[in-house]
Amino acid sequence: LITAFILAIQLGSAYADEGANLQVIALLKAQFDKPDKPLKVDAVTSFLDYGLAAWTQGEMGGRALLKKTGDGWKITLCGGKELMSAAVLEKSGLPSNVAKKLVKEMAESEAKLSSGMRRQFDSFEMNHSVKEEHHQSH
Repeated sequence: LITAFILAIQLGSAYADEGANLQVIALLKAQFDKPDKPLKVDAVTSFLDYGLAAWTQGEMGGRALLKKTGDGWKITLCGGKELMSAAVLEKSGLPSNVAKKLVKEMAESEAKLSSGMRRQFDSFEMNHSVKEEHHQSH
């Protein structure tokens, strides 16, 4: 019985991360998906109240840094290659351990994808002032 309880706790925390990842994907799709250019979230990871997602939309691609607030997930920073740097994430306000974990997990997820797709993620210009605008305006 104790073993089953411990397993349930472990599975619960795994599902919590998966739930957060699904919320991040849903937010990005709701905000940026278009009928003629669907947004595809190709890799996503989350830890505590932060998430990092890599996306493609047609020929464009990039990464988004997100933070969970009382109102749900919000995009705090859009960028490319620089969002794969723990130092950049720390300068954006993330605790060091969170920044390092997100970058490590994202690198592992992206390693399973094609080099062309990773170049697409890297190509997006960093934008410090993220509003509820569509990223295709770049």
